[in-house]
Amino acid sequence: PNTAGGQTTPGGGTNSTTPAGQSAAGTPTQQTPGAHPGGGQGNQQNNSLPSAMGGGGFAPPPLEGLRAAIAATPGVFDGAAQKRELDWQANVKGDTAKTKEFRDDVLADLNLRTFVFMKAGTPIVQLLHSATTFRHPVVARELKNSQIGFVGDRVGWQMPLPVCLPPTNAWTWTTVKIVDDPVKMETEGGKEELWTPSDTSTAQDITLPRLLHIPLALADIMLQGQYTPQTLHAAIAGVISAPNATLTDADCKVMLKWCVAASQDKGGGESVLAIKLESAFSADPGFGTWVEVNNFFSREDFLTY
Repeated sequence: PNTAGGQTTPGGGTNSTTPAGQSAAGTPTQQTPGAHPGGGQGNQQNNSLPSAMGGGGFAPPPLEGLRAAIAATPGVFDGAAQKRELDWQANVKGDTAKTKEFRDDVLADLNLRTFVFMKAGTPIVQLLHSATTFRHPVVARELKNSQIGFVGDRVGWQMPLPVCLPPTNAWTWTTVKIVDDPVKMETEGGKEELWTPSDTSTAQDITLPRLLHIPLALADIMLQGQYTPQTLHAAIAGVISAPNATLTDADCKVMLKWCVAASQDKGGGESVLAIKLESAFSADPGFGTWVEVNNFFSREDFLTY
């Protein structure tokens, strides 16, 4: 089946009405270090949580939606596989030809892929998944050949929001002048808002993607709560320092620098890496069906449709 932008991962969702990443009381839950990228303990969960991720002390709810699909994907928490995922975009390094190749590969990929981006006017990191090219020959012809991704999860009656990706701007790397100092980011900027460095004498130009590809294991962490660039940076640092971690600072270099850059305000409460995306919509009822089918995250979803 054509699922989640072509994703065909078996297994997954439940009929639980409890939102993914929450207890019945609405309290965010987290995974153990072993369930994080580089943790080296597979998908196993318990109540021992890394300090970078907060805390907790209760059994996690049944997984559904994206988290169920991620848990059912082979090799998600394998360190070597995650390094390959990280190198995939990191090796682009802003090169025009490699950027185009990366974009085309992502849009044609049959696997579930996840990205983060900064939305204008908010300090919250946004999670996007299942990017694909809309090529239906009859349905919603005004959207034909549009690059469409999805923001949000398929949990209960909730459906992800389809958004149109700018054909070029979403994929090209941009050069921004930032203070590349994680310590100052934490001490001056706090954790909840974008920040403007008090001293820009050390500012330097750095080239980064606006739309950052992240491994599914990190997406699983993000699906358990909202993150700012600062708290996402702390979560990645927690992954690197976790017991039996296989990922290093070097492996996560682009992600870490992206967080530092994304945390900085270029004015008006807008991140220097902010990107403007428009909703993908059509009055054609067939487009709604296409959206739903492209967000089947498990074989059971498709068989019960």
